Amino acid sequence: MNFKGIISFVLLVLGINLSFSIGVHKCEVENGVIDLSKGIQNKNEVIKLCGEWEFYPNQFIGIDEYKSNKNLKPVIKHIPSFWTKEEFKNNKKGTGFGTYHLLIIVNQDTKLHGLAFFDIFSSYRLFVDNELIAAVGVPAKTKKSYYPELRNVFKVFRSDNDSVHVFVQVSNFSHRLGGITKTPILGTYSAIRSIEKQLLMSDIFCISILFISAFMFFVLYIFMKREYAYLLFALFSFIAFISLFVINILHIFSFTHLSFNAVIKIQYITIYLMISTLLLYIYYLYPLKSEKIRVFIICAINLLLVALSAVLPVYLLSWVIHYSKFIITLTIVYGVFYAINILKRKEEMSWIMIVGLSLITITSSVDLYMSTHYLQLANSVSRIGILLFILSQIFLLLKKFVDTQNQLEKLTKDLKHINNNLEKIVNSRTQKLKSQKLNLEDQRRQLKKIVKTKNKLFSIIGHDLRSPIGIANMYADTMLEDKTLKSKQHEMLKFISDSSSAALHLLNNLLMWGKSETGTVIYRPTYFDIQELFVESINQFKGAMEAKDLKFTINSENQIIFADRFMIFMVVNNVLSNAVKFSEPGKIIKATIHNIIIRKRKNVVIQIEDEGVGMSPELIETVLKTNEYISQRGTKNEKGSGLGLKICRDFIKQNNGKFNILSEKGKGTTIEIIIPVKIWD
Repeated sequence: MNFKGIISFVLLVLGINLSFSIGVHKCEVENGVIDLSKGIQNKNEVIKLCGEWEFYPNQFIGIDEYKSNKNLKPVIKHIPSFWTKEEFKNNKKGTGFGTYHLLIIVNQDTKLHGLAFFDIFSSYRLFVDNELIAAVGVPAKTKKSYYPELRNVFKVFRSDNDSVHVFVQVSNFSHRLGGITKTPILGTYSAIRSIEKQLLMSDIFCISILFISAFMFFVLYIFMKREYAYLLFALFSFIAFISLFVINILHIFSFTHLSFNAVIKIQYITIYLMISTLLLYIYYLYPLKSEKIRVFIICAINLLLVALSAVLPVYLLSWVIHYSKFIITLTIVYGVFYAINILKRKEEMSWIMIVGLSLITITSSVDLYMSTHYLQLANSVSRIGILLFILSQIFLLLKKFVDTQNQLEKLTKDLKHINNNLEKIVNSRTQKLKSQKLNLEDQRRQLKKIVKTKNKLFSIIGHDLRSPIGIANMYADTMLEDKTLKSKQHEMLKFISDSSSAALHLLNNLLMWGKSETGTVIYRPTYFDIQELFVESINQFKGAMEAKDLKFTINSENQIIFADRFMIFMVVNNVLSNAVKFSEPGKIIKATIHNIIIRKRKNVVIQIEDEGVGMSPELIETVLKTNEYISQRGTKNEKGSGLGLKICRDFIKQNNGKFNILSEKGKGTTIEIIIPVKIWD
């Protein structure tokens, strides 16, 4: 194999897994304040919010209490860190509740900012000023009322003032590591979204490699019976796949949910199982009979830890992983000792295996150390080790194949030379030629077996994997056209369609994951005439209205509003589309635009009224307060996606407005949109 190609692939893997650390700027927080008034110099740069945060133990406070209660006395707590027993004297170590506070002085030129939080144990609410922007689990003051959850949060917020108060209300009664154990980051909207995409891309790339590796070596084991090393390596890859998928990917799917306890248990169980399968893999690949008992004793100890992880409460389990570092370290030391013995035996190409095992052992040890402390590293180091380890195995197989080909080529040249001089040396070399022919036939048989195995393996990857995924993608796209699907089924099929498309792309590009573009509508407010927008929108529905003999009237006070014209145009289009779709022939659609005063502030009210089929209270509740999508056909069987009113609701919210539905089944519907009026600059 070309070493230049190997180095290029290694650099690619390192680049993907370490991309998160590029453009990170460490900025110390002092006495609960961080000054970013000069702005973030690079829009792709993020700020690490490490340092001295204010912390209020045994209190949940918000901005109102913070400003009104002068008797609040915070303690200064360094972030990242975990809670100590001294902070919560009546609780077990690491358990309790409290509030972190940070004042961010921002630059007025940058309105949209993003925050990212990682591994806060084990439930919290995130407030920016008085707005709740994220909730992970249910934080509470007692163990009975709280619900733990563990996931990363990437949120965007708008800052209209020169300072922003960040409050993080944290509860932990499940784990020994309470509090903010990894550094939060702050950046521009684009930087935070870019980091979120990079992490997701890295996770999907890694689990794809692990799954394909597990499948490859399992198939190889099927075709090469009694080669237990292949089976064990397949198990190792699959366990690593399960660990990464459950911890980093599973929470993305809305139709699945694992409890905090289950996620933590799976994380610890997979650590011990990976250690056991890796040690057995080394033993069966390069067996040393003198070490058999030691290998099985160490594996039995790790399996005992697996059993303890399955039955112990998470809080006790978090201490077990802390103190079991000695056992894991002992296993690593023994692995090094075993590797040295393999090198002494001078096994063919054993150095390739040793290098791969060394990489995965070292990187897994670093990850294990970080899992019991709070050191910072964006991506798990073990991912790099696992990927390089898999690369080393592919290189090992290809090296054996190339060596066999070279040997066959050499024998073929010798045979030609013998044939050219056959008449001269026929008597003296007859026996030697027969022997060489026998060796040649044996080499050919071996080569044929290797070529067959290699072709079968790549056929499975290129056809048996790609074809089922392609068929699944085709069926998913076909089934998505069925409008009788429930919303959950629709989401699941949509996810299957997207995931299978991504998997096909990955296989066709030799395990390279293509970065997907996501459509994001950016809020760009401007002044515009709302009546003029209505006229532009209604022109699009003239044909449909004429087909149903519908009439449209508008009563407007010629309002100029300050909002995102594209978003408001989309809202008006969706509402008018529904009005046309659900109105019986010959009816009237009315639009009214007027002013009202709400809390001493002028607002524009837009009402669109139809005389259609109306909506039930349950349907209105679903549209306004849930994320379910319900599609209904119009009075002439017009198709709908179920997305229209959801889009309206979200767009009006982004424009700081209110979206209301007034309707009664069989008596028509009135859509009411309220948008604050901005004084001309």
